[in-house]
Amino acid sequence: MGDQTTRNEMITNDKHLQALYKHAGISGNTVEQMRSLTPEQLDWKQNDRSWSVGECLDHITNTTNAYLLNVEKALKTARDKDMTYNKPMKAGLFARWFIKTVGPNSSMKLSAPGIFRPEAVERNESSVDAFLKMNEALMQTMIKADQWNVNKPKLSSPLTGLIRFSIGEALWLQVAHAQRHLLQARRVTEHAEFPK
Repeated sequence: MGDQTTRNEMITNDKHLQALYKHAGISGNTVEQMRSLTPEQLDWKQNDRSWSVGECLDHITNTTNAYLLNVEKALKTARDKDMTYNKPMKAGLFARWFIKTVGPNSSMKLSAPGIFRPEAVERNESSVDAFLKMNEALMQTMIKADQWNVNKPKLSSPLTGLIRFSIGEALWLQVAHAQRHLLQARRVTEHAEFPK
């Protein structure tokens, strides 16, 4: 993350994309600090209905990796059709509602779809490594997206072709979703029974 400022300057067209890049960097720094957690701490959860820190990280990683595959396809469409940047990123009404629903300030309880759920395995530092690798890919994708029209090419949600987002909306969604579950992970570490 040491070269974040330099790379942030590479996002020169869209201020919204710059803000998303900055927030993704903050998420990466937050997770980097989780390297100090032991496997026991990464795997601890309050009960069978709650998630551990490692499960929160794996869920974010699974979700974002699935979306990034579709974002890359949409970016290829933008390149092939020469859909260069022409106006700031703007989210539609449905996307704004969806992002707010899965974001850090939402009080709505949501059940993760099966394909995004973390596996029932013991967690260790690999959950941190996988998150950081995914987050780096997300930030690189933002840099690539800056030169293209992030409002026009649409991509499908990995869940269903009936839900579609623009490139910008999908990137915003991943940042907001990560923030939600990183807050959840922090609350796990603040629990009175969290192993010390």
